[in-house]
Amino acid sequence: MFTDVIRTALSLDTGPDADWRRLVPAALRLRRILADAAAPLGLVSVPGTLRIAAALMRWCQGYGTLAPEASL
Repeated sequence: MFTDVIRTALSLDTGPDADWRRLVPAALRLRRILADAAAPLGLVSVPGTLRIAAALMRWCQGYGTLAPEASL
């Protein structure tokens, strides 16, 4: 599951012209992955699609090539 999350985040992080239309499908895919892994991971609940999409966006803006430091 960890690698699925990382791959998905990296696939969205395509630079200043990131295709944010891919954000919702990516969040839906990660939600499915988390739901499938919930029992083995001992998760009581799985975050919703909007929460996952917001986290992906924050990651791209804070750590990916969309981060202010990345443009230096």
